[in-house]
Amino acid sequence: MKKQYLLLLILAATLAVFTVLSIFHSEEDMLLPAGSFHSGWAGNSTADNAPAFDNVSSGHQAQVHQLKAYLAENPEDSTHLLRLARLYQDGHQPEEAASYYERLLKLKPEDRQSWLDIVNCYAASGEWNNAEEAAKQMLALFPDDEQGKYNLGAIYANSGERDKARETWEPLVSARSEEVADMVQQSLARLDQSVQNRNANQ
Repeated sequence: MKKQYLLLLILAATLAVFTVLSIFHSEEDMLLPAGSFHSGWAGNSTADNAPAFDNVSSGHQAQVHQLKAYLAENPEDSTHLLRLARLYQDGHQPEEAASYYERLLKLKPEDRQSWLDIVNCYAASGEWNNAEEAAKQMLALFPDDEQGKYNLGAIYANSGERDKARETWEPLVSARSEEVADMVQQSLARLDQSVQNRNANQ
């Protein structure tokens, strides 16, 4: 009964958005993730098609507290771990979100969507080592995933490892996903521009 009541309280679930990392804070600098692609929901929620939580509503913190209280008693409920992670992510609290994605992925390592999201959360927090490790773990499970490969290249670029970024991106120029292929073309062009700018300033 308690679980059913909570599910009614938090009926809305965030629509899945897998973030593909973008690069370059300015012409010379590389920084945080930006652009995103939209895909289907990858969780096991019973409210998969419900609208996204409004992360600026007065009820946002109440939903967070309700979920945390519920998870204190039901720590392995993957549906609610996912919802809380997404609430924190939508509320621009990537470190908190990452901690719940970590718990979720221990229970459901096959959840591709959550791997993409945790990589984004680590990147948004500037935790590039953790982002790289998570991206590699995802690709060990999904070796042909184009979004995962693009993200790994973006992590390398943001970490200053331009050669590794290029090596990771170049095979994706002819990616099956037109969106990924476009992102790769743009990112390689900006990588070249960044190198040219640095050489000109030396």
